[in-house]
Amino acid sequence: MSADARPFVSIIVPVLNGGPPFRELLNALAALTWPAERREILIVDNGSTDDTAAVAARAGHTVIT
Repeated sequence: MSADARPFVSIIVPVLNGGPPFRELLNALAALTWPAERREILIVDNGSTDDTAAVAARAGHTVIT
């Protein structure tokens, strides 16, 4: 299937104080083979008190608080 024929997908990740497992998730999302122009990744930070939102933002993802 060509990249143009693929549907646009949204990946929504709710998180609270993600820590190391969240960083692993971000690494896995970075390795996706789905074309970047055909997807969006939304990180929903539910009031984290650690650096979860900053880590997601540095990775280039949209962060919703």
